[in-house]
Amino acid sequence: MLRKILFIGTSVLFMLAPISSVLAQTNPTNVPVEVRTEDSALLPIPGAVLNNNVYGKGNITNYKQSIFRGKNDAGWE
Repeated sequence: MLRKILFIGTSVLFMLAPISSVLAQTNPTNVPVEVRTEDSALLPIPGAVLNNNVYGKGNITNYKQSIFRGKNDAGWE
C-alpha cells in the first residue's frame, strides 16, 4: 500500500515539475523572483511553505535543485 502511495505521489511530482518550470520562464523580468538553493531551505508563500527537500540525495554533490517565488507564482526546479 505504501509503495502504491509513494509511486502515485512521485508520478504527480514529475508531472508538475515541467509546469513550474514553464511558469518560472514566463515571469516578467521586472518582477523580482526569490530563489533559494540551499538544502532544506524554507520559503513562505500565502497559505503554505515551500521546502527545498533533498531527501534521498545521499552522497550526491553534483546536483541543482531550488525553490522560487515571484509575484504570482511559486514552485520547484
